[in-house]
Amino acid sequence: MNRLALVALGGLALSACMSTADTPAAPAASVTATVATAPAAGVVTVGTIADGAALTVDDAYARASDLDGQTVRVAGTIRQVCQAKGCWLTFSTAQGQTLRVMTHDEGADENETVVFPMDAAGRHAEVVGTLRVTEETVERRRHLAEDAGASAADVAAITEPSRAVALMATGARISR
Repeated sequence: MNRLALVALGGLALSACMSTADTPAAPAASVTATVATAPAAGVVTVGTIADGAALTVDDAYARASDLDGQTVRVAGTIRQVCQAKGCWLTFSTAQGQTLRVMTHDEGADENETVVFPMDAAGRHAEVVGTLRVTEETVERRRHLAEDAGASAADVAAITEPSRAVALMATGARISR
């Protein structure tokens, strides 16, 4: 009986030492984000992402009309992350245009399966998702500016809708 207890205790201790990258977590109703970390590699993986070739931010933005509705992989340096909930991040093209990576559609249920680390600005990321070209309303642009921490004056200065290139993310790999 004592040997059986020791074996069970040893197995329990070993399972407690395994990282979240070794054992996938079962989804729970109260969990809003799936995040597995591989600390040794210095990478945070959010959602589901497999290895593959990626477009640069400039290429994805330039080809957005042709890629609209398609699943793509984009790699670049994160410029900004939503500071309210981690529900979006942005990349910039060399010309300063924004490619926004979203975790959910406007007005959709906010129980995201992908949430970005709010301290990820400046890090390299590869993101997979569906590319969409839309027109962003003034209200939506103002909401996003508020989430980014813009001043009241900057938010009020937004008076026109604009073309938006966005990626509806299913997963991302972010370097530490």
